[in-house]
Amino acid sequence: MEIQKLLVNSEIAKAYLTKNTNNRRPKKAHILRLSNDMKKGIWKEDTAEMIKISKNGNILDGQHRLMAVIDANVSIYFHFALGLEEEVFSVLDTGSLRNASDSFFISGVKNSNTIPSIITLNNSLKKGNKDLHIGKDKKLSNNELLDIYNENNIFWDDIATKTMRYYQSFSKILSPQIIGGFYSVVKEISTDKSDKFMEEFCTGMDISNYSINLLRNAFIKDKMSNRKMQIDMKLALIIKAWNFYNKGVNTKVLKWDSNIEKFPKIDILI
Repeated sequence: MEIQKLLVNSEIAKAYLTKNTNNRRPKKAHILRLSNDMKKGIWKEDTAEMIKISKNGNILDGQHRLMAVIDANVSIYFHFALGLEEEVFSVLDTGSLRNASDSFFISGVKNSNTIPSIITLNNSLKKGNKDLHIGKDKKLSNNELLDIYNENNIFWDDIATKTMRYYQSFSKILSPQIIGGFYSVVKEISTDKSDKFMEEFCTGMDISNYSINLLRNAFIKDKMSNRKMQIDMKLALIIKAWNFYNKGVNTKVLKWDSNIEKFPKIDILI
């Protein structure tokens, strides 16, 4: 086996891929995520992840990276392991993939288990997307999540710390992702108002708007029910309660009907 560091452009990648004859089916979403990182200049080189080529020139590992180079039309340095036996293909890529929490932990982020999911929901809510299970080609990559965190790490660390306190205060009825994702959006609108809303909502103390009572009761009831609310319903009710609270409107009804209503937008009026 021979190790080489080579600069690969789209033409060189195409040449290697002509012998990509015995590989798994390429995953378009994965290629697009890699390509986006390359286009944005956040692709990490010198990670010791090899593109593996057999003695016969067949690609054993690395087809997605080579296809991403073509899609991004950039030049990237890769380390190649050349001259491998064809038989090693059967034991490649059998380990678990590194998720966002792994990447944050490796980067030394204290709240690595919660911050990536909080940022993900923050991003979805800002785009008006109620669904966390968005297409994988639109999902933020680990590098993109880390970049967002590093741009304002003090903010995200504070969000994560308070999220866990709110999570405990509300008896773990809502996930840290839902609490932190929503809280991080309204925190950017108004620090004082968002903190007060979350304190009332999660602790049940000194409630100043009846919509918060309705919201708490809905989630407590859901906790005891065998038929659980979908995440879009939970988010819609939280957003509606915030909007009532933000406008100082007391309501006796808090509901959302997805059949006749659009997913609500977070009110930015202060």
